[in-house]
Amino acid sequence: MYQKFFRHFIAISLIVWTIFALLFYQHLNLLAIVFIAFMLGLRHGFDVDHIVAIDNVTRQLAASGKPSVTTGLFFALGHSSIVFLLTLLVILGVSLTKAEDLGIIGIGAMIGSIVSIVFLWLTGGMNLISLYRLVKYQQNKHAHSPLTRWFKPLFTLVDKPYKMYPVGFLFGLGFDTATEIALLGLAATASLSGESIWLILSLPIAFALGMTWVDSLDALLMTRLISSQNVNDQLFRRYNIAILLIVITASFAVGLIQLLGLIERDIEGVVSFIGDHSPWFGAGLVLIMLVVFVSMILKKRVLMNRQKI
Repeated sequence: MYQKFFRHFIAISLIVWTIFALLFYQHLNLLAIVFIAFMLGLRHGFDVDHIVAIDNVTRQLAASGKPSVTTGLFFALGHSSIVFLLTLLVILGVSLTKAEDLGIIGIGAMIGSIVSIVFLWLTGGMNLISLYRLVKYQQNKHAHSPLTRWFKPLFTLVDKPYKMYPVGFLFGLGFDTATEIALLGLAATASLSGESIWLILSLPIAFALGMTWVDSLDALLMTRLISSQNVNDQLFRRYNIAILLIVITASFAVGLIQLLGLIERDIEGVVSFIGDHSPWFGAGLVLIMLVVFVSMILKKRVLMNRQKI
């Protein structure tokens, strides 16, 4: 499943870059601009709210035995749709300043922030229930607590990977991060310079490709973490508790930071600092998950070798 998905994904990425090369091979400076858009997408994919949202849903799906490896893909596609629509507005001559004057950016940012806060806290609560079940009913992993019955509708909110597309779309309504603004600035500059419309349209596509790579790999990592439970149940339980504690803490912390930003309460510059360095915090979270995954694999190998002996 993983191999098939990423074979197709790599093939599509190579096709897209081949098209870019054919379009701009005579103008390497334009190809460099497309590559910058791709790098902006990579950076944006590490935004901490992306990583937490994807990790939350992927863990829920994988733990339930449902397909989960494409969770990050659909989230990134939904988020990229907003970027593509904004680029079309730039082509049509709508400047960011004009959009801000009309209140479009403010309204979009508010909607995006509210959706992000609610979704992060909601999925964080779902994982909190999972942690409760794992600790309370460690002798019977199929037992259901009262909390599960009360909050059962929440578990069906995003029960398939494709349902992350509208979530990503709504997250994208904020469109106020430095990477997105930089991309739209590139598009506006290219438009004012009279560059080809193909170049301008290539920018959000390259941006989406970069973001999709990061978010898809994040979903793959979380899926692999949860699916690596068939050697030692007790070992998996300990690591699963660690994973849950990480994603739950990150969910509520990021949601709180976004809420403080929404109500303009920047306590000692913490909100601004985290907002400015969001990709670094997201990358740090992915790194922690990677360390957990590697340590679990190494521990499993040690246990398997002991069983052989």
